[in-house]
Amino acid sequence: MKNLKSQLNFWIGLLAVCLLPISAPAAGQSQSGIMGQIDAPGLVWTVEVFSASGVELVNLHTDKHGLFEVNLSPGTYFLTPIGTPPPTSPGHPMPMFIIEGPSTKVTVVKNKFTHVVLPVAQNVSPSPAGSTDCETSEMSVYVLIP
Repeated sequence: MKNLKSQLNFWIGLLAVCLLPISAPAAGQSQSGIMGQIDAPGLVWTVEVFSASGVELVNLHTDKHGLFEVNLSPGTYFLTPIGTPPPTSPGHPMPMFIIEGPSTKVTVVKNKFTHVVLPVAQNVSPSPAGSTDCETSEMSVYVLIP
């Protein structure tokens, strides 16, 4: 009977550990990063995240409303939105262009998420809530030649 109780306790403990969320922070830790939105619905958007030294860290895909979120350590990052038109209906040619929005400099503060709206129009200077440093460059449109 004692052996059965020990085995039962072992399996219940193992089940409890397996049910914990994998990405849960350890007790007492907070996360930081960027929560944002692309200022142009209707396209399929990817957000390229670069370090301050220019190293590409991650590519994110937005949801259908242009929203995205990424966990990042405190520091300075550059975010660039890349947009492609949504697929057309069968029998219609696929649009052959890509829109690259301006690169936006964003500062992430320890234990906080910085909110930002990434512009896609030329000469737009966003003022994201919670961001202390934000700069942009111009938009580019690339035509794909088959």
